[in-house]
Amino acid sequence: MHLVAYNSEFPSLGEAEGKENGIHTVAIFFEVSDITNHGLNFCVENFKNIQRPGADVKGEHFNISQLFPPPGQPYFRYLGSLTTPPCTENVIWSVFAVRQVISTHQLARFRTLGMSTELNPYIGGNVRPLQPIDNRIIYTNDVIYKK
Repeated sequence: MHLVAYNSEFPSLGEAEGKENGIHTVAIFFEVSDITNHGLNFCVENFKNIQRPGADVKGEHFNISQLFPPPGQPYFRYLGSLTTPPCTENVIWSVFAVRQVISTHQLARFRTLGMSTELNPYIGGNVRPLQPIDNRIIYTNDVIYKK
């Protein structure tokens, strides 16, 4: 799952694109399990109201930290780009190393969501191939990370 946010110094995501500290994306990996991830319940229960980008759920409170691994878990950070066109550079990525669980039912519900691109109308596939590391510096909060 990618959570994309933009710096409040900019009036919109479009204005933040390509700017230093403009966009920060948090990536959370999930492993399919028989266990329901209760942190995802709010999302799954409200998918009927957010079928396309730009839709929102009014009057609801959601603690986004429910999606993240517990504090202190290792993560990686690097300067990359968006994964969908226009694949804008200068995006700060934070990638959690520890996978969360997602039930088969929850994953099926996620796959019903639409995207804003004609290349990939539904969530589930990759729009952009893996990019080379080049001279990118990858930081971590964990001095020694062992898989």
